[in-house]
Amino acid sequence: MHATKHSFISDEDSRRLYISKLVGTFEQENSLEDYICERLAGCSYADVEQIVLKAKRKAIIRSTPLQKQLIADAYDEYRPRVLQG
Repeated sequence: MHATKHSFISDEDSRRLYISKLVGTFEQENSLEDYICERLAGCSYADVEQIVLKAKRKAIIRSTPLQKQLIADAYDEYRPRVLQG
């Protein structure tokens, strides 16, 4: 099943699980998944996927672990429509 633009993540546990699957075993800054979960609250599955993948690509290009700044930059570039809760 593919996520659609309108399929919002309804709760924190689901968001955490999805983010964990997207990040996988990619080298990352400490507590990064907590930061991503908080930063991307209210985003759809598709938005979360695009932001995390954009940040991972930048980390690969720069040969660095996945970092908060890369997530923040990807979020600012992507500018998702956030569901206000």
